[in-house]
Amino acid sequence: MIEKFAFKTTSSVFFELNFFMDKTKEQLEKLREVAEASLTKTDELQKVLAQIEALMSREESKTLLKKK
Repeated sequence: MIEKFAFKTTSSVFFELNFFMDKTKEQLEKLREVAEASLTKTDELQKVLAQIEALMSREESKTLLKKK
């Protein structure tokens, strides 16, 4: 691998480094999008779970009131 770079010009090495940096940047941006989507889904899931819990609590209260 070192032998490959021994015969390359400085500009071609910089080009390859930029190419790899661009690919890394693209991958990081994709990971960020996935993370943001995951957070959104988690937030939505928390809201749904809270609604279910509230519904169950109301139903339990109704049941207790009927028993009295």
